[in-house]
Amino acid sequence: MSSELEGISDELPNRGILGHTTIRAYGAMVPIGWGSDFGGRPGWGTGFGLSYGVARAAQISIGFAYHRVNPISSEDWDALRQVTTSIELVSPSKDFVRPWLGVGLGYYDSELYSPPIFALDASERGRRDEFITHQGTLGFNWGAGFAFRLSQSVGLDAGGRYNISFDNPARHKVDLLSVQAGLSYVVR
Repeated sequence: MSSELEGISDELPNRGILGHTTIRAYGAMVPIGWGSDFGGRPGWGTGFGLSYGVARAAQISIGFAYHRVNPISSEDWDALRQVTTSIELVSPSKDFVRPWLGVGLGYYDSELYSPPIFALDASERGRRDEFITHQGTLGFNWGAGFAFRLSQSVGLDAGGRYNISFDNPARHKVDLLSVQAGLSYVVR
């Protein structure tokens, strides 16, 4: 969610993030106790974002992310793939630390994994049943955090984002909070 706020020259008026394109890559942690589908299990995530400044203190972003919960057990895990778009308000100051706030819409693909079960019936001895279900849903997201400017083109972002689906059955409802940190690069 980082944006560089300096103009190309200090003599130019402060245009904020207007016209700046920002590329972000981040890692995420899913704290325990969040996510109704995910059974309150902790997890991890990674993502990529692209933003364009449409005003002095506003940018439009598109993001792609993958979250996986219960990373300890390879036999019992669930995943969430998401494509989101959002508008983010970023402080137009030239300070080292700048807060941001964003809200948007998203498409979420929940992947729910059912672990293998050994059949108890003698005729099916040794057979393992397992399956993965996918459920797509629309929802919204909001987030907040801070952008730390390391140079004119490189920044460090830290914050959190909450994703929730509109109205799906309880088994496929997206309800996910993630804590994110990553690097950003401003293309001029």
